[in-house]
Amino acid sequence: MNTDLQFVHKENYGLAMELVKKFVSKHEARALLQYSLHKSNGDLLATDSHRAIQFYNIHGYSEDLLINPKNLMAAHGEYPDIEKIINNDEQFESIKLNNQQVKIWLQIFKSFNQLMKTMRVHNKVIRFSFLDEKMVAESNELNLALSLPYEDYSKPEIDGIAFNVEYMRDALEVFAKMNTDEITFYFKTSMTPFVMESKDVVKVVILPVRTY
Repeated sequence: MNTDLQFVHKENYGLAMELVKKFVSKHEARALLQYSLHKSNGDLLATDSHRAIQFYNIHGYSEDLLINPKNLMAAHGEYPDIEKIINNDEQFESIKLNNQQVKIWLQIFKSFNQLMKTMRVHNKVIRFSFLDEKMVAESNELNLALSLPYEDYSKPEIDGIAFNVEYMRDALEVFAKMNTDEITFYFKTSMTPFVMESKDVVKVVILPVRTY
């Protein structure tokens, strides 16, 4: 008996589908966004309208297909064209992290989130302040400022950007679990979605929040 197997998906497809669960909508009113989009080119995308994720060339379906990562139900439908939003062609390459630094950042943002939860902080926001020589992560609610490690840094054309701490934690978890060699941050304006990408592996986009 021939026991040779030809796998449909790439090795990390199961892990990718597990990670995608945090990037789909939790609200039944937005049923379409509870699904991930499997594009015919092998890419896997998902969004909850506040953040988005794109895995490159990870599945083997030959047609566009919507799959709910939580119950694996498959469907056809008109998924939002989020690739225009998550394109980073016009964004400024600012921060590079190596594999070890990604893991350090993940632990830091897990701690930020847990501390805010313990202190019952409702506005779970962290701000990156971009200085000429360094980048600082700040929280007004926690009254702290922390210089984070990085491989490379170039100041973008903005002074800072604010975002939900849980979204950053979840994004860093993606890169850590996918064991990517490095990630690059791209910024444009303080209110434009910013991009975190490991080339040819995965991209995450986070919508900033307005602070006063």
